[in-house]
Amino acid sequence: MAFEAEELIALLVRRLEAKDCRQNGWVLENFPQTKDQAVLMAQKSILPNNVFSMQIDAGVCYKRSAANKTPTFDDIGDILKQRISFGINNQPQVAYFF
Repeated sequence: MAFEAEELIALLVRRLEAKDCRQNGWVLENFPQTKDQAVLMAQKSILPNNVFSMQIDAGVCYKRSAANKTPTFDDIGDILKQRISFGINNQPQVAYFF
């Protein structure tokens, strides 16, 4: 089930309004993934105080995933390739936005 950016941001707003997030703060991992998501976050006044970005060599990712591969998840390499490609194409725009 794929969510549209607006739906994801609405869910995020709802979660961040929860008492524990208001009291303790929040950390987002691997989100936003696109500039459009980042823009929508800003429009809803969801602005992080700090942003931490890490880049890992694709070869290291493949090696780690191969070590953790389960017999029932045969296409992990294809999925990982898509995720890495998506991140390479979108992460610089998101990082620049914030």
